[in-house]
Amino acid sequence: MIKSNHNIIANKRYFEFSKISNIFAIIATIIALLFCSILTYLNLSLFILPIVLLFPLCYIWIKYPKIWIYTIIASLTYFLTDSSEGVSALDVIVGGFYVFSLFVWFAWQLIIKRNRLVYNISDWLMLFLVALLPFFYLITFFNNINPLDGFREIILFILVLYYFPFRYYLKDKKDIIYLLVLFAIVIFIIDLQQFYNYFYNFKKSVVYAFQLSQSKGRVNQTLFTTGIVSSLLFTFYIKSTKFRILTILLSTLTILALLLTFSRTFWILVIFESLIIFLYINKTEKTKFLLYLSSTILLSYGILYFAFNDKLLVLNTFATKKLLSSTQGTKDVSVIARLLEYKVVLRNIQDHPLGGNGFSKIFAFHNGLAPEVVKTQFIHNGYFYISYRAGIPFAIVYVFIILYNTIYPIYLHRYLKDEFTKNIAFLVSISFISILISDFTTPQFFFREGYFIIAILIALNGFCKLQLDNEQKVKYAQHT
Repeated sequence: MIKSNHNIIANKRYFEFSKISNIFAIIATIIALLFCSILTYLNLSLFILPIVLLFPLCYIWIKYPKIWIYTIIASLTYFLTDSSEGVSALDVIVGGFYVFSLFVWFAWQLIIKRNRLVYNISDWLMLFLVALLPFFYLITFFNNINPLDGFREIILFILVLYYFPFRYYLKDKKDIIYLLVLFAIVIFIIDLQQFYNYFYNFKKSVVYAFQLSQSKGRVNQTLFTTGIVSSLLFTFYIKSTKFRILTILLSTLTILALLLTFSRTFWILVIFESLIIFLYINKTEKTKFLLYLSSTILLSYGILYFAFNDKLLVLNTFATKKLLSSTQGTKDVSVIARLLEYKVVLRNIQDHPLGGNGFSKIFAFHNGLAPEVVKTQFIHNGYFYISYRAGIPFAIVYVFIILYNTIYPIYLHRYLKDEFTKNIAFLVSISFISILISDFTTPQFFFREGYFIIAILIALNGFCKLQLDNEQKVKYAQHT
């Protein structure tokens, strides 16, 4: 009788599962047909074939969800390096894929499988902020902001929710190693893209040596910084000499890519993080660290000499002056320009402290460097950036989430026993500290790479917590 009841319940659940699956299939088909119709109307029929090909890929991603996760990470090589102006059709497809697949995953986990996805206050607060986004779009709409510009900024914020599927599927050490290897490959490709973009602009626009800094590309600094720290830290964990050499080469290329952004904040952060790593590792590893770091610096200098030849001295002088200017405080011209910018931004925040001025809202100010008025929506401070757009309460909650995930791995590190997991916890904490510091000069919280780096770091926090729980279970079993 009991067995019969179990069979009835199982059949009922299977029926419900099949029914909901069919509904999702119908909805997906309707959306795909709608997408194809829009592309046809826009004379972009060429992109219909990729959409059709997505159907078998969707089957693979549903059956093997980790492949979906790794596909997302791999696709960052395009998403973080697209330099075209405006919104291309491929941008729409990639962005649509990110957002739509994320929402489908959430619906599948919560409605069909009814899995638990929320584990702490950070998760609840993040979902709360995302739930508020339609309200902020209304503010954007009623403030006479370009609806498309506002929508693009708001929809990007949703990408930070990828930490939920990252954390859900990447649960053991092998998964994390695969993630780190794939992440290293992505950084390597983006490094090459950074070199190509710089030297393309270099050949096109540089006539005199002083113009070397004018072909800079200020993108992906957080990605480069995180990549450098990861490479330097895990060089000790890698046992194979061949892979250790590859890791040193990767850190060299990434340092060069960061140098070509001419972002002194991140140069200083790499120096600061290198010092923290040096203090963190044990005495026997300190000598190796200095050897690896020296090798990286020498390789970087050699590549720069080969690339710039006679212009290297001028480049070195410029970089040195840029670093030393950081000690001048309010006498630095760029600092003066930022203070003038902040003055106007703070006035706007005071006018709309609760709901903000709207995403992509343009403001005007005199920066002291040019006679004309500067009109921009960009703010050189992440904390003012989000307060200006979404209000002070939203900013406080978001910063609290970052602080929570900065402090939590320090707690985990204290009790973890496994060396690899302890290093992951250390990496998460130092990376978040770097982001918190860098946001005083640039809104890294809200760049494309910033959202994905934050998502990966929070997911790694989840991995460390799971490993600690497993260690404590083993310890408890041994004592019983």
